[in-house]
Amino acid sequence: MFKKLLILLVVITACDTDNSIVESNLNIIPKVNSADFKNDKFDLQSNIIFSVENDDQKELVKTFQDEFNKHLNCSVGANGDVRFETKSVLKNEAYNLLIDESGVLIQASSNPGFYYGLQSLRQLISVDILSKKDREQKTVISLPYVKISDSPRFKWRGMMLDVSRHFYTVDEVKSIIDILAMLKINTLHWHLVDDQGWRIEINKYPKLTEIGAWRVNQESLHWNKRKENSLGEKAEYGGYYTQQEIKDVVEYASSKYISIVPEIEGVAHVMS
Repeated sequence: MFKKLLILLVVITACDTDNSIVESNLNIIPKVNSADFKNDKFDLQSNIIFSVENDDQKELVKTFQDEFNKHLNCSVGANGDVRFETKSVLKNEAYNLLIDESGVLIQASSNPGFYYGLQSLRQLISVDILSKKDREQKTVISLPYVKISDSPRFKWRGMMLDVSRHFYTVDEVKSIIDILAMLKINTLHWHLVDDQGWRIEINKYPKLTEIGAWRVNQESLHWNKRKENSLGEKAEYGGYYTQQEIKDVVEYASSKYISIVPEIEGVAHVMS
């Protein structure tokens, strides 16, 4: 029986096409709607020139550069290897990503669509860069010839971040936003208030953060094993965001086409 299965596996593998092999290595998350491959590759230089149509697209290129830190050098110019093209028939957030002998073409009708096209390109490039141990000397990025057509299945694509129970700094929240953006998530449900901590500054009620933002440190224990605190115990675990920090995070998320939905219970609802 095992011998028959082995022979069947060999036959299936022999009948498989190179396109299927390439498609299995298309490391884009979430999976795109459709991807058509050809058996060839385009070599993209790590000094990438983008051809754009307007200033908004220039800002997208700058964001793309920032997301790669020092591993790429992106600039804007004529006859670039990566080109933007407005295609009004595409829906908002939809994009086409085409890679062939002429380079990389991203088509979209809106800035979110161009941004998501860049995120798919970013993932393709990241795999190639990370596959080389000495990334500093990486000068050529090999991209498969492919035509990708993609759009989100759901209007609301969200994640909930509970900073009441476990506090995250502003930099940590921004790092999470970076990951959400790469995965084309467009909504962050920010759970700012619950029994375990009040995390947003309210100028009229300073004790909400002076007292409610801190609790006795029992982080080494499971929630169900934590004891009720006694009066006078030092509350040292926690933190909160100033109103300016909240505005900063909202603006940062907006630059990556992510809306923040705050969850703030009424004061009488929670012990904090």
